[in-house]
Amino acid sequence: MPPSTPGRSSSAPPTTPERRKRTYDDLNLSSDAGDAADGFDPAIRSSGASSPQSGAAAVGTSATLHYSTSNLHSYTEKESKRLKLDAAEIQSVHAFNKSGLEKKLAQILMNQVVIMKVLGHVEEGKKQWEGPSENLKTNIKKYAHAVLVAPDLHGYRDKPAFYVLAILKKFRFDLPKDIEKDHAQWKKVEQCCGVALTSRRRVVKDEIKESKDVDLWTLTENVIGTCGTTSLEIAARVAIMRYVLFERGIADDSFWRKVDEELQEIREEADGDNLAASGALKYYIDNDLVTYGKAGEREEINYNATVPSWIQEVHDIVRGVGSYE
Repeated sequence: MPPSTPGRSSSAPPTTPERRKRTYDDLNLSSDAGDAADGFDPAIRSSGASSPQSGAAAVGTSATLHYSTSNLHSYTEKESKRLKLDAAEIQSVHAFNKSGLEKKLAQILMNQVVIMKVLGHVEEGKKQWEGPSENLKTNIKKYAHAVLVAPDLHGYRDKPAFYVLAILKKFRFDLPKDIEKDHAQWKKVEQCCGVALTSRRRVVKDEIKESKDVDLWTLTENVIGTCGTTSLEIAARVAIMRYVLFERGIADDSFWRKVDEELQEIREEADGDNLAASGALKYYIDNDLVTYGKAGEREEINYNATVPSWIQEVHDIVRGVGSYE
């Protein structure tokens, strides 16, 4: 292309200036609009060469954002209420907000260390506990039997498991601390209780099946064993069991449900009248004595015998006396 003639305007298009690469100096740390929307103070204090008009902090300078104290306090109060923190916990958060950066970082690290320790102990406890020990299983069987022969038990199918678990929570035996909060591990305890109750119910039912030639008092003592004391209340319940099995002819899986229904009918008809309930229970006792015979010359049962303390505690729990925990 021939050189342009001096004095003549060039027909070439004007040159576009090269775009300058952006640097950190071009970045604004905040904007008035954005910070105002977030509730923060847009003021920036800088000890460098940055321009106050630009709102930028140069690299290598100690720029610090200062947040609105009132808005932070309001936010803390609002979130604390949502998270249901108590007064002491809220004060702790406010104190944390007022701390310097170094102190905040140290506190966060210390809290994290504590949390990791707690989680470590929980995991270690899970690894160490492999399920109910033989000693615990023995106690579960013992107390399952005691619950099933408690004179105030409302039913034999559902409630017994609740009472046995309540006893375990109260006396602990060799249960690990807070094991009931671990659903998977506590399930093992519940299953063990279920097996013990099912086994004991089967033993009682088998005892009654073989009792056609046994008087009521002897049968009652056989059912109770060493896990209770003979009383008219439990004798009446044994009479009801024998009535359902032989006179109603129910020996299948619905046996215990039918026994519970008989007890429920007595409660409903008595409607809170203890005298009426006692009369109904006496009917079953008298009917049993007529059907299967009396004790003959055997020694009369001592109904005033002292109840062992551990059995009395079971009776109290079944009656709802005191705390289960």
